Amino acid sequence: MQQTLGYTTLGNGSETIFILHDWFSDQSSYDNLRPYLNTGFYKFVFADLRGYGLSRGVYGSCTIEEASQDIIAIANKLNIEKFHLVGHSMSGQIVQYLPIEAPGRIKSITAICPVPACGNPVPDDVMKHLEAVTKGDIINAKAIIHFMTQNRYHDWFAERKGT
Repeated sequence: MQQTLGYTTLGNGSETIFILHDWFSDQSSYDNLRPYLNTGFYKFVFADLRGYGLSRGVYGSCTIEEASQDIIAIANKLNIEKFHLVGHSMSGQIVQYLPIEAPGRIKSITAICPVPACGNPVPDDVMKHLEAVTKGDIINAKAIIHFMTQNRYHDWFAERKGT
């Protein structure tokens, strides 16, 4: 039996938008945006991908295919036939893939700084650092976040993103 991802909804409009977070984050990265959303026209579904936020205890293979099926499962649970998608960074890859998994159900996609649909392979030594982060290595997490943001932000930003 497939576990449903953790998610929250906002609004009661007739158009539904799924909003997916980036790596090193969860749906809380959109908290500052929520007060400005048109909740009368749209219903927003903020999903936490496997291993993040409300889905921290949901395990699996964490593939693009599995993540796409997870989003479809939420849409089915909420009786949402057609919907829009917003993805940022790693979830940008997911929103590019979802029309393949759910033909005819996706009304539009917005991919913000997306990982390309073809993926972004990394060298083995980099993969070791990434895997260490998934096991709680905050030092590696902060280093990767600083690298990904070209050291533009203070340590507090990396600490918030990496925990």
